[in-house]
Amino acid sequence: MKINLKTYLDERERVLAHQSVPGPVITISRNYGCDEEAVVKLLIQKLNNLGSGGLKSHPWKYIDKEILDESAAELGISATDVDHRIQLHHSDIVNDLLSGFNHHYRIRDKTILDKVKDIICTYAKKGNVVIIGRGGVGVTKNLPNSLHIKLTAPVQFRAEVIAKVKGVSISEAEEAIKRVDTDRKAWAEHLVDRKLNESIYDVTYNMETTSIDEITDMIVNILQKRALVPAEMALAH
Repeated sequence: MKINLKTYLDERERVLAHQSVPGPVITISRNYGCDEEAVVKLLIQKLNNLGSGGLKSHPWKYIDKEILDESAAELGISATDVDHRIQLHHSDIVNDLLSGFNHHYRIRDKTILDKVKDIICTYAKKGNVVIIGRGGVGVTKNLPNSLHIKLTAPVQFRAEVIAKVKGVSISEAEEAIKRVDTDRKAWAEHLVDRKLNESIYDVTYNMETTSIDEITDMIVNILQKRALVPAEMALAH
């Protein structure tokens, strides 16, 4: 189930004012060619099939591109502009120069970055949410009750997946992997204004050698060990 942005955003002020215990939140980062969608959908299903007794009682949901959409709506620019501005990340001096040529640059990069981080933090603090990419790991790394996952696989495996799905050659798929992985890393680092290395993740899963069912079972088990979700499945009615 995807997140309902309007419902979440209507509750933002209430959450920030009254939510004393943040999370639980899961961030899932991935290398290009890893099927994060299948992992997330099965994970959400398993989490919502658990009984009562977790840190939060509302259903688990996930969010990805909606972060850009809502940031854009609140800033009065397009989601594409938000994406590009974070990817390029100009200094204030460059913003001032560009503002004379493009009205979108009248909004400073810092304002855009802060808005995206604010939206991510709001969801994370409300809890029972999976954040897919979008620099979520860098923003929420130090938030209590957070778990940070990385999905990866050897380049050859990922290239074969991409070649099949996109209908391109293996060499074209490998070039796409280099480009997308580099861009994603730069985007996430620009968002938090620092370098991010592999040690930021709590757990990394190899999708060539580990099934989606195994990955999701292990994530649920970690959350259960931390008493963030119920220990038992809900009884059928």
